[in-house]
Amino acid sequence: MRYGRNWSSFRAFGLAFAIVLTPALMQTTGTCGLGDTTLETLQFEVAGENLIGAFDPDQLVYEAVLPEGAESATVIAIPADEMAEVHLLREEVCEAPQVERLPTGGGEVQLEEWAPGHTLVRVFVQAPEGGVDMFGYHIHVIAPVACE
Repeated sequence: MRYGRNWSSFRAFGLAFAIVLTPALMQTTGTCGLGDTTLETLQFEVAGENLIGAFDPDQLVYEAVLPEGAESATVIAIPADEMAEVHLLREEVCEAPQVERLPTGGGEVQLEEWAPGHTLVRVFVQAPEGGVDMFGYHIHVIAPVACE
């Protein structure tokens, strides 16, 4: 099958258009649906101390280094929309993910027994209108490793 000269220029135009749009498409948010999926408050407390520092709703990634001997931490998550639901997913190496659902309007959850090394705690907000942030807020938790 042969294509005319116009067909190849149309394909080149389509490719150029895709290249130009790629940066704009990559900057979209991961929110699906309607409603506010942001948090008003996010804290990661160990022994009464907030390890992630000041919370900014536009900052999605945080890091917390557990003090030696810490066995539990409290995650406090309050959504901007008081009718929204908050879900927490804890992912550790070689372990099945643990899912926690906080009460409507947020609250706190106690996380126990930290494995040495890296654990990822992801916090997602689901708006009452059905909107869900696919990326959520991430807290990279680092527990001390005893080297002998």
